[in-house]
Amino acid sequence: MREDAATGGGLSTGDRLLSVIEVLGSQDGAGVTEVADQLEIAKSTAHAHLRTLHDRGYILKRDGTYHLGLRFLQLGQAAKQPWDEYPFIKEKVEELADESEIRAQFLAPEHDEAVYVYRSTGRHSVPTDSRVGVRIPMHSVAAGKAMLAQFPGDRVDALVDRHGLPAQTDETITDRAELDAALERVRERGYAINEGESWEGVRAVGAPVLTPDGDVFGGLSVSGSPHRVDPDDLADLVMGAANEIKLEFQYE
Repeated sequence: MREDAATGGGLSTGDRLLSVIEVLGSQDGAGVTEVADQLEIAKSTAHAHLRTLHDRGYILKRDGTYHLGLRFLQLGQAAKQPWDEYPFIKEKVEELADESEIRAQFLAPEHDEAVYVYRSTGRHSVPTDSRVGVRIPMHSVAAGKAMLAQFPGDRVDALVDRHGLPAQTDETITDRAELDAALERVRERGYAINEGESWEGVRAVGAPVLTPDGDVFGGLSVSGSPHRVDPDDLADLVMGAANEIKLEFQYE
């Protein structure tokens, strides 16, 4: 049901404003009607939020369509800056891509989601939507499952309660008992496998990146077409890279 223009559907102004930004960021621009329809809000509400963002310099308007502006690039650089203090992570991701000849990526946990921080492509990489900054449910990617397997049980409980287990493909784990069994297998062998659970036709192998104190710092993975991703061949490579990052922390 579309919200009443006066009440805003019970959402706070801040929530609606952020939702407008997310709509614009998820596609190549949108008009007032598109934003209103996607968020099920009145056109007048959508227009008011778009006008606020435009007046503050956060979005641009071209031929009646609104687009994110470069001010978000400035904010993104500020968010990325702390990660620049760990150049060895980027170097290890690039080395992993070169050695595996497929895509390698480092993901970090934030608000109980997995966020792509660095990625590098080998010569046999397959295209996916895993751009830097993209957030994805942790249970649907190899690096995310590798991280989840290291979390205490109450944190996993809180994550599932908050986000559920949404399906990204028909192969995504959506049952809690199945997830628990998968995480136990990860703990036993030291790495996680993603069998088309985030993108159809893509397999991945991931390992947790731990600090010297044993805390989860992130997850490292390689991904590609199934005939190029053999866990028996790549698991040791990924786990070895994750351990090298841990050692870098220790002697930093």
